Amino acid sequence: MFANEKQNAGNIKSQASNMWLDKKEKNDKVEKALKKFFDSNEFDWAEKAIEKMGAMGILNGIGNGYFKPKNNVTHAEAIAMVLKLTGYQKQAEAIKTQPAYFKGLSDPWSYGYLQLALEKGIIIPEEDGKFNPKAPAKRHEVAKYVVRALGMREDALDHMDEKLSFKDATSIPQSSVGYVYVMTELEIMKGTNSEFQPNKPITRAEVAVILDRAESITESEEPNKPSVTFEGTFVNYDEDDEELTLLVNNKTTVYDVNPYAPVYKDSKYYKISSLESGDKIKVILDSQRKIIFIEFINEATASTGQKLSMRNVEYKNLPEELQDIVDTQKLTQSYTAYKFDDSIYLIAARGKKLTGGYTINIDEVYKETIETNKYNLKVVVEIENPGDSATTQAITYPYDVVKLDYFNGIQKVRFINESDSVLAQTTLKSIEEVNIINGTIDYVDAADRKIKLLEKDGVVRTYLIPSNVVITLDNKTVRLSSLAKNMPAAITRVNGVITKLAAQSEVQIIETIQGKIDAIDTTDRNITLLEANNIKRTYHIPTNVAITINNKTSSISALDENMAVVLTRTNGIITKLAATNLVETINGKIDSVDSANDIVRLLGADNSFKAYTIPEDAQITLNNQAVSLSDLAKGMTAVITKTNGVITKLAVQRDLQTIEGILVTTFNSQNKTYISVKVGTVINAYEITSETSVIYNSESATIQSIPLNSIIVIKIENGEVIEVKNK
Repeated sequence: MFANEKQNAGNIKSQASNMWLDKKEKNDKVEKALKKFFDSNEFDWAEKAIEKMGAMGILNGIGNGYFKPKNNVTHAEAIAMVLKLTGYQKQAEAIKTQPAYFKGLSDPWSYGYLQLALEKGIIIPEEDGKFNPKAPAKRHEVAKYVVRALGMREDALDHMDEKLSFKDATSIPQSSVGYVYVMTELEIMKGTNSEFQPNKPITRAEVAVILDRAESITESEEPNKPSVTFEGTFVNYDEDDEELTLLVNNKTTVYDVNPYAPVYKDSKYYKISSLESGDKIKVILDSQRKIIFIEFINEATASTGQKLSMRNVEYKNLPEELQDIVDTQKLTQSYTAYKFDDSIYLIAARGKKLTGGYTINIDEVYKETIETNKYNLKVVVEIENPGDSATTQAITYPYDVVKLDYFNGIQKVRFINESDSVLAQTTLKSIEEVNIINGTIDYVDAADRKIKLLEKDGVVRTYLIPSNVVITLDNKTVRLSSLAKNMPAAITRVNGVITKLAAQSEVQIIETIQGKIDAIDTTDRNITLLEANNIKRTYHIPTNVAITINNKTSSISALDENMAVVLTRTNGIITKLAATNLVETINGKIDSVDSANDIVRLLGADNSFKAYTIPEDAQITLNNQAVSLSDLAKGMTAVITKTNGVITKLAVQRDLQTIEGILVTTFNSQNKTYISVKVGTVINAYEITSETSVIYNSESATIQSIPLNSIIVIKIENGEVIEVKNK
């Protein structure tokens, strides 16, 4: 099976060739020796990803060599995997304190990952709401985590209104649409039978494939990134020194290699000794730059490719659309490629730097032929950091933009550094050329060809309408002077240039939005509503909106969390906000009172106990009289009133009972005195304490003074006998 160290080169080559054969009786033993997990082949489509991510330390098994691909992945597990992929494992595992946001919900192993996810915006509470880290994560939720970890959240937010082509697109939560769009555009996630299945719990096998695809576009210069992936041509392997020689861009480099690193080809696993000189392979290096996983690509020798002519472009010379993109891209480390006006624009950025001396330059671009009429772009990037000399102490955003002629057939764009390490891999994107702006006309100046629109965000914006723009009113061509205030209008821009202005006669399109207030920002006049299906949306409330609370005119500062709200929108603009207090009552009997800590524990109708903290300003009454918490006692009937989720009233009534029966006997037990009383055919015992008032023939007496078989009346308050007298 395995080439022996003492065999001659001819025998080794012969055995290596045999190992490429798909013969189960040979390959089974090889796979058992090289594979990380026994059950990674449970799904053919996920096997390579599971083994590769396992070798990189991104995924762990469940023990005893098993991975369990069918098992669901929890939120905490998914977040940990994503952070490991982007190089934050050590930083996360150094955090030992439980995040306050997940107090009581998370396990110790996940503390650091959850805290880091909050800090890096992978978990955004105001967008995602509260969730249980131990609960299974859904497909649309994992899409969010991966996109945010890749630093592409802004891309997702820009595509929140996309019309996705999946059959079940309406099942994708609105807050996840942009993230699903980015994941599908990058081909990191795909649907099944034209369905995305957004709310389906994700499995360990699916996550392995997602991470494998995402790994190819992660940036190798992320801090502590656990691995580096790149392609090269196999030269030779020294088994004695455990070293592998690769030819990359006509330069040979020797790498240390794990002797058990698997070679993956055609869904099978082989030893390194099976490789032949000239084989094109992809290797994964760990943080120590040791090869831990090898993927066979083909037997052809790699070529450098055709060097392309390119031109550096200054910001002021970029089209407006590219300037907008650069303004966003330069804020974070990013590598992107765009097609615009028959040209290709390549952008490389390092993100925010607190000092000068950091540079990034696109040096060369190569056209690599994959097959007939299919090509990859290889972009060589030079990155330099400040040296020991003094640098300008100022915030900088180093980036570089180059332009080259467009050609068809481009499949992928790979950004690499001078050491041939992959910085990022992406696709060539087309700039969104058509943009439609909706609103209501606020002002028209036909002489200067200006129009002001009150848009959906409550902001009035001014647009200059060129003379060649097609203007319509109710689908009929008109002059700009025919338009008037309050008409609904839509401006169409192509490549940033206005080409159409369509208006309609003034109509009142009224819609209502209902929900419960989740958060209020009175400074920016924004409120977040928890709507149906637990969806949270934020709305801007213009200053001219009529606000009422319980049908009385009010202001935004008087609103409170948990109030029920109905928003009215007219022609897409919010015109009215009606809020009402949400009142809830809780009934039960007092089980205990802790007046020192303002806590009352109630026994509910379902026989369960629950403690409530009573605020200092809450109204407390006993039999409709104002009292303090210390005046209450066990057994009293209580009603707690909550207004907008806050306890505002505690109303208590004494529980009084009167029982008439025949005194059967008196007796003592465990230093306590009891009487037995017959009511009908039933005999019950009642405790008589020193606080019990005993009256016989209208005079105070002892319980023994009442003759047996007398008819007596017993008064019981809150479960205690307070009076016994003969009738």
